[in-house]
Amino acid sequence: MHSQNSFAIQATSIVAPLFAENRISTEVLPETERQLYSLLQSLHVEKENVLTPAKRPIGKIDSRLITVNRYIRNNYMRPLTLQYLADLVRSNPVYLCNSYSKVFRVSPIKYLQNLKMAKAQEWLVSTDFTIGVIAEQLGYISQSQFGDLFKRYFGITPTQYRRNKGINGYGNSIGEFGEVNCEFKH
Repeated sequence: MHSQNSFAIQATSIVAPLFAENRISTEVLPETERQLYSLLQSLHVEKENVLTPAKRPIGKIDSRLITVNRYIRNNYMRPLTLQYLADLVRSNPVYLCNSYSKVFRVSPIKYLQNLKMAKAQEWLVSTDFTIGVIAEQLGYISQSQFGDLFKRYFGITPTQYRRNKGINGYGNSIGEFGEVNCEFKH
């Protein structure tokens, strides 16, 4: 409360000279003062909330991470690997995975899987594509690989999901499976 009062005093000391010099009509003083105080107070609160050390940006995000994120979003239907993504931005796979995970809170491959599973849910409900076509369109090697991963994510098979139209509380939400794992295996 003390900081709000000192803030109001500072705001008043800035605005008062404008009125003293007749730059602003005294007829609109109460409304103008209320609006200005409200604006300054919201800016002050926003400043305190946004610029706390925990929320302050640590530095500029490596543009390669943005490139990888964009590439995954635009090419999720391909069978991408961590090595391929690292080669794309001329980076070490472990470094890429660790850096990406720190910024986006999920590993690049997990993000890719999440995108594929979200698209699979969408297509299962909104199209009559066969499970095999969906698996192929999402870049899976086989329908079996797709089905196994889908069941790990949602707790039911793609066929069951389609039959139930993804409702009735079946399955897990995307992202519940798989912690960030940045080990690189050749």
